[in-house]
Amino acid sequence: MEVIRSVQGEEMVIYGTDDPRRRTFVDTGLVGNVEYAYRIRSFLLGTSIESVMRSSGFWVNTTSSATDVKPASGDITLLYGVNSNPSSSVVYIYHHGSLVTRERRLSTSRFSGTISRSGAPVERDDRDLRSESVSVDTPPSDIEVMVSTPLGDFRSIVQVLIAGISDSDGQTVLVPHGSSPARDVKRWPNPEGATRTAVSSDRFAFLIYVASGRTLRVLDDRLNEVDTFQLPAPVQDLEVHGESVWMIDRDGNVYRANISAVNRIPIAFDWSPVTLAAGARPHALSNGVSGQIFLLDPTLREVHVFNVDGDYETTWILPKNRDFTNGDIHAASGTSVLVLDDGGTIHSFRP
Repeated sequence: MEVIRSVQGEEMVIYGTDDPRRRTFVDTGLVGNVEYAYRIRSFLLGTSIESVMRSSGFWVNTTSSATDVKPASGDITLLYGVNSNPSSSVVYIYHHGSLVTRERRLSTSRFSGTISRSGAPVERDDRDLRSESVSVDTPPSDIEVMVSTPLGDFRSIVQVLIAGISDSDGQTVLVPHGSSPARDVKRWPNPEGATRTAVSSDRFAFLIYVASGRTLRVLDDRLNEVDTFQLPAPVQDLEVHGESVWMIDRDGNVYRANISAVNRIPIAFDWSPVTLAAGARPHALSNGVSGQIFLLDPTLREVHVFNVDGDYETTWILPKNRDFTNGDIHAASGTSVLVLDDGGTIHSFRP
């Protein structure tokens, strides 16, 4: 077991022991009028667990589960999920390849962290979207859209929102999927030079955020556009949680903003950069139900964890023999955090 002290962002291992009976440690090295924070790293039976800085919470890397998704060059593979029941969460792997778009349903246990397949892969009709531009999220509430089937038209609850850039006309597209593809596809002129989209649902204000390039559009829960804003840089990924929004730009820089709103509708964002470790260049992020932000950094092969206020908490080390350049990260209903590597393996962290 190791005790790690943090002072003004600098960390140091100040104590270590192999004695499992040791329960108390007194830090005698405190000097000056500065803030100290601590976390604990423990190694037991081949498993490493690490506490979250400034809290008594621990996250443990429990399992690595191979899937049948094998991304090829140019493909994009994303994770998204929905609440299922008190004992498990449903997570989907959305794989947009050069020839076919498939979605694989998985179930994650809230107690053991294990991941299991649930049903056969389902093909999605999203072939017009450029692979490198695609993003997915679940809607914030029960949105209904009109869908067309061989038996006629009917209204359907939206299960997933898919954003991307159309290959046919170059526009930014938002496709709400129910049990069948929706007719009510949203389209906007694509900002000049934009190659990537990001879609995120605010489950508190029941709003949907669609970013493309430096343009951020806010939609209500009926997919009507309510306003448009400018981002500090072209977007790579974006997540909204309550009164704050986080984004990663195409160069791996991270920004955070508090949202000023009137009657739940945003009127302004006060963007500021987030300081990261030297060499860090994250490309995907996810937020948990408590507001924690998880940044997947394929360059350092790490996950950087921040609290809702933008303060750094801890870093998780990912397997050094795996590549995460085109991977993704998803916080599954607060019970576990899943990291997808380029080979289709999911690495699970849970509290």
